[in-house]
Order: sequence, then C-alpha cells, then structure tokens
Amino acid sequence: MRFSRITIMVGMGMGGLTLAIALMVMRTPQPHAPVSTNASDSAPTSMKAAAISTTTAPPTPATEVPNVIPANGVMINTNQALLFPPTISHPPISKTQALTIAKSYDNAPGLSITSVKLTDFTAPGSIPGPGTTVPFRTIEHVPAWVVTFTSLTPVNVSQAPSGVPVYVTHDNLVINANNGSFVLGFFTK
Repeated sequence: MRFSRITIMVGMGMGGLTLAIALMVMRTPQPHAPVSTNASDSAPTSMKAAAISTTTAPPTPATEVPNVIPANGVMINTNQALLFPPTISHPPISKTQALTIAKSYDNAPGLSITSVKLTDFTAPGSIPGPGTTVPFRTIEHVPAWVVTFTSLTPVNVSQAPSGVPVYVTHDNLVINANNGSFVLGFFTK
C-alpha cells in the first residue's frame, strides 16, 4: 500500500498532537522554588524534582514569549516550549553575553532583537515518556536566556516537501545561563 506525502505528514502531525496531549496530561510541570546560583545543569532529574513546588495551576497557553512570565509558567504553542520564572537572578552568563552568543547563531539581515528573558526553560518534547529506554537529551528546568529576534516581514520557514508555507516573524534562541551553550531554537508567529 502506498501513502502520499500529505497522508504521511497528516499522520505524523496527528501522532505528534496525541503525544503532546498525553505528555501534558501525564506530566504537567510545576513552577519551582528558588535554588542556589551554583546549581549544576547536570544535576539528576530526581534532584531537580526536589525543587518543584506543588500547585494546581497549569501553565498559561501562549503563542509567543510573553513580556512577563506568570508564576505558573507559560506553554508556547501547545508543546513547543515551557517557560517558568527564573530560579536565579544573577546567572554566570550575563544578558550582554547571552546577546553576543545569540547573535553568533542568528545574524540574518533585517532581524532585530526585541526581547531577552531570563527563564527556567523546559522543552516538553525532550522529556522521555514513562518506561522509555532510548536515551534522550532531556531539556528540563534549565536556567536560560530566551533571546527573540523579530523580522519586520513574515519569513517562510517551511521545510515540508509539499511546499506548504509556514510564516513566522519571531526566532527564539535559548542560551544556557550557566555555561552559554546553545540549548534550542523555536519559531513563533
């Protein structure tokens, strides 16, 4: 049986949406209490879990990085990025250093930096599901700078073989606030 590319893409999209909803239901992240500024990025998840407080409010849904991150956090585009208020106020990597690092990754003409936020960053899609034995690069509760580059005109970032355009105006780069490494990039409209 032969499937068209559209059928495969729709199936993958539906599977991804189902997985995202399942992960959100099974594992709603909670904001956590302040931790010391010398907290290690390589701390085991069990140690990080000890810093999580209990609350019933789920993260606020958003389609862009907000100006103010509420205490319950924000979930960008359903399952793209989860931002909580920062747990450190003076990270080893300064805002100026984060800007310099981000510019080394995204220096396209016509883009301007419109936002720089210190956050506690989680990539929900990087968290392995229960019983998973495949190694993951889990990105969970990382102190990070989210640097937003904005284009005056929407840019097509589609890489789909069908050529269906996906227009965005914001490119968000996540820079680790403890060591300056690139964590992740994501687009928002």
